[in-house]
Amino acid sequence: MESPTSETLELESTIEWFANNYAEITRGREGRFIAIKGRKIVAESESFEELLRILEKLNIDPRSVFIDSIAPRSFACIL
Repeated sequence: MESPTSETLELESTIEWFANNYAEITRGREGRFIAIKGRKIVAESESFEELLRILEKLNIDPRSVFIDSIAPRSFACIL
């Protein structure tokens, strides 16, 4: 079995940080898309397409960041 790459380890760390700090990170960002790299929000936007354009302008490969959409407060998920 191959060892995880440094990029994979960084992404896993970012996802864990996001989960542990979800309430703080998402406050005021409802209905937006965010991109996180190295425990830092590097871009955010109201649309996914615009987020990708911002990342391109910043010369950040979208595959190298954790991207999530923050559900609006009134959003309900029924399982």
